[in-house]
Amino acid sequence: MSVPAPAAARAAATVVVLREGAGAAEVLLLRRHAGSGFAAASWVFPGGVVDPADALLPGSYRGLDPAAAAPRFAATPDETLAFHVAAVRETFEEAGLLFARDASGARVRPDVARRLRAGAAGDLPGDRFAAMLAGGGLVADLGALTYLSRWVTPVVEPRRYDTCFFLARAPEGQVADPDRVETTERRWCAPAEALAEHRAGRLRMMFPTVRSAARAGRGRRCRRPDLRGGGTADGPQRPAHGGARRRRAGRRAPAPRRARGRAGAGVTLRRLDELTEVVLAPNPSPLTLDGTNTYLLGAPGEGAVVVVDPGPDLAAHRDAVDAALAARDAEVVAVVVTHHHADHAEAVAWSSDWGAEVFAFTPALVDAPAAPLLDGQRLSRAGIVLEAVATPGHASDHLCLRVVPTDVVLSGDHVLGRGTTVVAWPDGNMADYLDSLRRVRDLAPSALYPGHGPVVDDPQGTLDAYLAHRHDREREVLAALAAGDATPAEVVARVYADVDPVLHPAAERTVRAHLDKLRAEGRVHRTASPGGSAGDAGFCVPHPG
Repeated sequence: MSVPAPAAARAAATVVVLREGAGAAEVLLLRRHAGSGFAAASWVFPGGVVDPADALLPGSYRGLDPAAAAPRFAATPDETLAFHVAAVRETFEEAGLLFARDASGARVRPDVARRLRAGAAGDLPGDRFAAMLAGGGLVADLGALTYLSRWVTPVVEPRRYDTCFFLARAPEGQVADPDRVETTERRWCAPAEALAEHRAGRLRMMFPTVRSAARAGRGRRCRRPDLRGGGTADGPQRPAHGGARRRRAGRRAPAPRRARGRAGAGVTLRRLDELTEVVLAPNPSPLTLDGTNTYLLGAPGEGAVVVVDPGPDLAAHRDAVDAALAARDAEVVAVVVTHHHADHAEAVAWSSDWGAEVFAFTPALVDAPAAPLLDGQRLSRAGIVLEAVATPGHASDHLCLRVVPTDVVLSGDHVLGRGTTVVAWPDGNMADYLDSLRRVRDLAPSALYPGHGPVVDDPQGTLDAYLAHRHDREREVLAALAAGDATPAEVVARVYADVDPVLHPAAERTVRAHLDKLRAEGRVHRTASPGGSAGDAGFCVPHPG
């Protein structure tokens, strides 16, 4: 049976519009029509698909140098321009907010925006939008937009979009109003309020909307962004400035190709925030989920990145990472591994081609010359600061990494994007793992970027759930022993009866880690010698008295 090829991802643009509210910035949410073929009845930010004519606006825009901004978007100048124009056009079509200026450079007046909206009811393709601006003596104000993030719909979805998210301050005096065709309701609310209602099930939002609302809510105030050379959510961004010219002698130059936030052949590239891109390795499995997440971190315009968890040594993965580096014209200045397991650290050998330093908690476990990165130590490279957080448990050398400017925590295998992780006995330790979960929870991270699976947008809730899950499993292990099970394999057969048998060997290692913790606490006794394997060890609950 042949597997159908994934649907092509259509270019799209979305704008997170903010305004000053009572004590906090508010974001504009629109509710999509219940009959929509995509995200029906969901609350979204205004936006839509890029029109081919969006790139054909010579002289009809200001505030953007497409050639200078293109590296930021891993796109051609025409594609970069089209993303911005589509964002302005779709925000006007769906919400009636027009980012434009007149011939004198003044922002478009609210009454002019209302008149143009009334005359442009219905669908507004790129050519009609351009004609509307020209007829009113206006130009699109692309400098009002700040790049926020880029999301690509997973390959399993029948409708897929490659969407640039922008941040913009609401045009002064203009009133947002849904178009009553694609969108039916309007709501201004603080991001924290929107997220709370989403978690309570009262406000349906897609994951990229949730993540973007969370990021918008972490801003200190609502201010007009600037994108004269490309932008970030925290202010102006410098265009890339010749990182290639500063590459070290001996570094293998990556192939000259573009990496356009793509998905296909098991490899994907996504931008998560202004500092972070993730390349998904093509090594899916029951334990690695969709594959290993390799993170590229660097400040905009630095021409340099830190690679966290280079992943498996696969040619397709190396090509994807090199393509991402070429797209942002950046060199790798450091490689950090969260732990020594092969699906995270096998490709550390690429560091010699890159001429990059390698850092690990236990350098001796890494198959490359490496420097120690110890608990609390900060690594300043590529215009960012990473703080090491020792989190033994899954493995004895496991590190999480806190991105100091954003409080995002790269969690490796400590916390996954879906499901729970293995405590890999005998190197893994359950007591250490529980302590490490509490430690990361106490950091109050803004998000978790895991080694496998999607971004964790609710870190506190997820960490609490991880702790509760491990305590529940501990009670189940004790109950299994009380019922007469003696070996880890017997406990797994009872406790993990509803889990795919292919995962039972990994579950057995986690059960053994539970048993060792309980034995150290005097709550379980060993009744037989191991005999050479974890499955031969016998355990029992001590009798009272």
